Amino acid sequence: LGDPTAARPTFAFLGDSHAWAMAPGLSTLAAEAGVQGIYLGRVGCPPLLDVDRATGTCAAALDASLARIRALDVPEVILVARWAIYTTGHDYGRHPWALYPLVRKGRTIPEDERDAAVAAALSGTLDALAGRRVTLIFSVPELRFSVP
Repeated sequence: LGDPTAARPTFAFLGDSHAWAMAPGLSTLAAEAGVQGIYLGRVGCPPLLDVDRATGTCAAALDASLARIRALDVPEVILVARWAIYTTGHDYGRHPWALYPLVRKGRTIPEDERDAAVAAALSGTLDALAGRRVTLIFSVPELRFSVP
C-alpha cells in the first residue's frame, strides 16, 4: 500500500473484506504522504485472536499476519472489520448466522456468548499488538437494500 519506494512499511492494514474495500483509498492517501504500508487482511476473517470461522482458515492467517507485523517491526496497525456481523451473527437479514459461525477452542460460540467472545478476542488481538499504535475502524455502514 502507498509509496513502494519508501524505506519500510510504517503501517499495517489488518482486517476482513471491509479492510479490502478500504485498501485502495488508504493506499492513495499513503502514497500522497510518501509512506508505505502492508495489507494483511483476509476476506471473511475477523482480526480476532483465539476466534475462528467454522472453516478453520482464519486463525492461522491472523497468526501469520501478527508474525509479519512483529518481523517487520511495523509501528502502526489499523484494524477494520465487519464487527457487527461477528457480534450479532447477522446483518439485515441477507445473511443468516449459519453463514458466520464463530468457533473458540473447537466449540461454536453460542448466540448469548458472542458479544463477550468477540470482546475478549479483540482484547487478545490488541494485547498481541502491544507497543504499537493501533487504530480501530468501526464497520462500514450497512443498508437494508442493495445500493446500485
